Amino acid sequence: EEEEEEEEGEDTKPVALYLSVVINEIAWMGTNVSHSVDEWIELYNNTTSTVDLTGWKLVSADGGPDITFATSSIAAGEYFLIERTDDNAVSDTPADLISSFGNGLSNVGEDIELITPQGKVIDSVMASSTGWFAGVAATSGPSYISMERIDSLLPGSDPGNWASNNRITKNGLDAGGNPINGTPKAENSVSKDFTYLPNGLTTTEDLTLTYLGSPYLVEKSIAVSGAKLTVEPGVVIKFKPTFSLNFMKITQGSLAAVGAADKEIIFTSSSTEPQAGDWGGFYLEKSTALLKHAQIQYAGKIYNFDGPPYTYGAIKIDGGRLTMKNSFIEKSQTFGIRLQNSTSSQIINSEFKENPGWVNINREAAIYITNSNPIIKNSIFEDNKIAILVESGKPTIQNNAFIGNNTAIWISELLDTISGNTATNTARGIHFAYPNSSQAEISGENIIWPKTNLPYTVKNVILNPNTSLNIEKGVMVNFVGGYFQKKFIVKGKLLANGTPGQPIMFSSMDYILFTASSTGSVLDNVVIKNGGYYGGFPPQEKGTVIVENVTDFTVKNSLFDSNIVAGLELVNSTTTIEKTTFKNHDTYYKPYRPSRAIYVRSDPCPVMSQMTLEDNFENNLVDIDPERCNP
Repeated sequence: EEEEEEEEGEDTKPVALYLSVVINEIAWMGTNVSHSVDEWIELYNNTTSTVDLTGWKLVSADGGPDITFATSSIAAGEYFLIERTDDNAVSDTPADLISSFGNGLSNVGEDIELITPQGKVIDSVMASSTGWFAGVAATSGPSYISMERIDSLLPGSDPGNWASNNRITKNGLDAGGNPINGTPKAENSVSKDFTYLPNGLTTTEDLTLTYLGSPYLVEKSIAVSGAKLTVEPGVVIKFKPTFSLNFMKITQGSLAAVGAADKEIIFTSSSTEPQAGDWGGFYLEKSTALLKHAQIQYAGKIYNFDGPPYTYGAIKIDGGRLTMKNSFIEKSQTFGIRLQNSTSSQIINSEFKENPGWVNINREAAIYITNSNPIIKNSIFEDNKIAILVESGKPTIQNNAFIGNNTAIWISELLDTISGNTATNTARGIHFAYPNSSQAEISGENIIWPKTNLPYTVKNVILNPNTSLNIEKGVMVNFVGGYFQKKFIVKGKLLANGTPGQPIMFSSMDYILFTASSTGSVLDNVVIKNGGYYGGFPPQEKGTVIVENVTDFTVKNSLFDSNIVAGLELVNSTTTIEKTTFKNHDTYYKPYRPSRAIYVRSDPCPVMSQMTLEDNFENNLVDIDPERCNP
């Protein structure tokens, strides 16, 4: 609290108001060069007028320091530097006063008072019983960090009004010419409305971006090598859009940005009209990152210098680990997250919005995964082109919500680690194809095509020879693409065993072709719908399911519905058809050529029992072609 001016004393000068001049910074630990000898104290004038310090005292309880100012003054809004012993403590800045400090400042705390000639205590720091409120002496990490006052208008006796210099904003050199971890005769790092980093930031020592001093305005890049960068809750870091590199790189180190629900950490653009790609995002090389309650906005810049263009997305992890919880990535120009060679990353309870991926390399994904096995769960993906693209690896993708994406999950091999996800206003649930390709191949022994909450989309699929594929009940597969680009070539053994309540469904394919090497394949409780092909030059016609030169093929308990050319086309194959329905094969696919339920191009005729034929062409007269194959 401020006190009113008192009546004039014997020296005819008015008594100063409380906190008119304050103890603003204390280097009780000295500097890296001369620890106790190079101690210093800084005063600050809060007023709009010069204050005459003649006769004032700066004293401690143990007499070190015990200073009486002679003919001294401190200008309005300026600083007054007191150095111990000589003028070398801050070698590049002249001291306003040099004093012995007696036995020096104790490293375990002091009670220091600033007193007027009338004996009025103007300010005090009472730290003898508690220890110094801030500052760092010798440690295994960064040492000799000054104690700075946060608000010069609040009491110095309040421990919460002090903090250590943040080691980003500094001023002055020690006796060895090294930067001082403090701000003698300059604004305290913890008092700034914002911190400007015109040359970015480079460190090989552990460093904390403190809330005091935020927001940080960064030109160029932040580079951390072999060290840990910690970001305190509530910190805002703004990267300035520029033609040069402007990203954050961690090399063989770590990043810990742990915010809180009411104090999120924000990494963003400094532009008043921000756009996707204003800055380059994070690149973590053989490093770890922990992000909680963090937002990353407008990153994913594409760099195009002398070589080919490249991008880090919002976050790129190469050979390290990312743990991300309760965080949000939006409006990256390219990827949200690029995971490469990462075995144990976790992305949980987070949100990805409007991250289009990189069209230049056909990797248009919010999360792009290569040779990595992350856990991605309980997260929201909204308005991305591809939400999750798995080029290689085996991620666990559980209980996520996909809203308004073109594709929820793109996989290049079948995964049994996808479950519990939902998709709304999303064109493709799980798309199965190689990136940069319209094809996917299935090889191996006893491969499972697992059921998930989401339907599958495919273009061209090849089941290779000597491969057995079991499709789980309830799997839904929809073929997408242009004409004659929607094929399933079965060269191995396909076992599609649905149930009446959970049939396996194939729709909109050009055709499914079973070749001579697919002996023993079975379609049981399978729905085949809206397939068949006629087109091209010269024109080609293909039935929906083609069995060609196969010695043992079975269809039972299944439904062929609304296909063109033929529901089932048989060529020199031994086929058994049981309890199967063919319906709605009732269109001409070319003039005078009707679709058929079953088309036997060459003997033998199939073995059929308990067939159902409904609403096919001309009252079912040509359900089976040739007619001699009718049962």
